[in-house]
Amino acid sequence: MKNIILFVVFVLTIIFVNAQSADEIINQYVQASGGKEKLNAIKSIYLEGGMGNGVNYRSITITKVQGKLSRIDLGKDALGFTIITPNKGWIRRKGMDIKTQEIPKDQLKTMQNQLDIVGPLFNYAAKGYHAAFKGKEVSNGKEADKILLTDAAGNTTNFYIDSQTHLVTQINRMIETDGDTVEIVTIFSDYKEVNGVMFPQKIESTVGDFSFDKIEVNQPVDERLYKPFDIISPSDDSLKKQSNANVKEDSVFTRPEIEASFPDGEPGWARYTASIELKELANAIKDDKYGRCVVRFIVDKDGNVTNAEAITMQGSDLAKFALNAIAKGPKWIPAKQNGIPVKAYSERSFSLSNPNN
Repeated sequence: MKNIILFVVFVLTIIFVNAQSADEIINQYVQASGGKEKLNAIKSIYLEGGMGNGVNYRSITITKVQGKLSRIDLGKDALGFTIITPNKGWIRRKGMDIKTQEIPKDQLKTMQNQLDIVGPLFNYAAKGYHAAFKGKEVSNGKEADKILLTDAAGNTTNFYIDSQTHLVTQINRMIETDGDTVEIVTIFSDYKEVNGVMFPQKIESTVGDFSFDKIEVNQPVDERLYKPFDIISPSDDSLKKQSNANVKEDSVFTRPEIEASFPDGEPGWARYTASIELKELANAIKDDKYGRCVVRFIVDKDGNVTNAEAITMQGSDLAKFALNAIAKGPKWIPAKQNGIPVKAYSERSFSLSNPNN
């Protein structure tokens, strides 16, 4: 009997220490991320950046409203997107689907965790999760604390939290897709403070690599983003007429409904960048500055490109080449707001690696 009691006490001690260690690690993560007050204050977030590199680079924007909206737009022509709300969702895969498709209810339910901007670790117990500390492992070349998070349905996700910075460096999750179970590994790096909260600017995952040049918190979100632009209701139509009346002649849109695009879209851009012999520039670089140069410019209502400027790598040989390529290119297809051509900002990137590496 004495041995049994000691064994029970031993097991209870392990459980208590395990739970306490998980909470301590998660609390350190919350504090490093900005603290409870700052995280609770996040109501919306907007991220702007790209996916891929070079001619395969695609622009991406992410708009989220806590508990209400998660929208991802892929490509400057806005032809690919995923929209998730508490009740409905829509998806259009760029280059594959001719029309917008509504996300099935069962699939939508598995995607609605994306409505949580701050993620499941923050207030995990209140969100119905169980957390357990699973020891220390190496993540992205550094020691990390491994936290296993389990939801009410038994689905598990492994979080790797840097032992020094206490920020999340990696997430591993098993998902069901087309009848198979696939592990999705996501790596987070290059954190940046925005409004007192730390956000990763670089995300590498099994499904693609992303980088973000612009992150905004708690900015107003247009209600029309809650549904695809090709789904119009009478109330939307009245809002459209009102919006048209408020558009000034010299207005420059940062996010129009349909963004400006290169002639013939991405295939046309790929042919153009190939024709300007970007690769040969690698041998002509004199300042040894390689990387990705992002150029921002305005496309007017007639498709003319003006006000081009390098957002990154300013003054480098690559930036000079990129600005010249944008200036000498053909007219663009102008952006549209409520079906009307408008002036709008657009961006393109030019990537170049050192040929000697």
